[in-house]
Amino acid sequence: MAKQKKESEKKFTFSSLFQKSVDDYKSNFKPILKLVLIFSGILLLVSMLFQVISYISNETVFQIASNPDLIEQYNTGLITFPLYYSISNVILSLISFFLTLFVSASLISVSVKKSKFSYKDLFERGKSKYWKYFGLSIVTGIFILLLTLLLIIPGIIFGVYWAFVAYVFFDKDKKIMDSLKESRKIVKGRWWKTFGYILLFGLISLLIMIVASVVELPTYLIMMANIFSSTDISLAVLIISSVTSMIYQFLVALVISPLFILFLKNFYLEMKKGVKESPEKKLKETKKKVKPSKKGKKR
Repeated sequence: MAKQKKESEKKFTFSSLFQKSVDDYKSNFKPILKLVLIFSGILLLVSMLFQVISYISNETVFQIASNPDLIEQYNTGLITFPLYYSISNVILSLISFFLTLFVSASLISVSVKKSKFSYKDLFERGKSKYWKYFGLSIVTGIFILLLTLLLIIPGIIFGVYWAFVAYVFFDKDKKIMDSLKESRKIVKGRWWKTFGYILLFGLISLLIMIVASVVELPTYLIMMANIFSSTDISLAVLIISSVTSMIYQFLVALVISPLFILFLKNFYLEMKKGVKESPEKKLKETKKKVKPSKKGKKR
């Protein structure tokens, strides 16, 4: 088993995985763009418009957002935004969470089976696999949270062991607990390699985010200058800040998230080559797939 894993590792490197992921992203850019635009972009636009309208129509919201002294009081919990504004933001955040899960379910479930896909493939698979992926995400999230609360380190360790759980879940159509076990089996003996590759991708993502944040930089510097000089931030600056923030978040959703999903997919497909299933396990899976034909009773 160890020899087979070592032989499979020689066939791929971080750079080859990353390049393959970029190529996958490029060849499927149009369906990915459409998916992200519909399920992330529209909500980002709605959130931005809600924020801008609140600045214009509600004096309290505008004062807290524009006055440096009130901003400090808000940050320390001395004052709050109007109830409608806070509740609306919570609702928008929840909708964003559910839609982000849909995007992930769509892309993971399709990409692990196909290298080239359409928007229809993404939408249909996302629709049919959404609640299964939702359940998987909740269970895995609870496990990692509980492990993290213990000493933090166990959460990191098992977070890496379960890096491929969603890909196993959709690729092999396994149950949640079986997927967790299978992901751990794939990573076992190669934990540091898996951790290192994910960390490297994280650093590249950070660089992309820094580059993308250039769109927010001018208004951010103006707002910081206003806060340090204790002068009010103008309505125009607040509106521009909301627009640039929306653009930044959309760029992150369009580039980093899909690219990471494709990277983990390619990583998983390479890593699973080094894991040999036992003959008994193969036989069980074959029996599950083959349905016995119904024959009429002989008289």
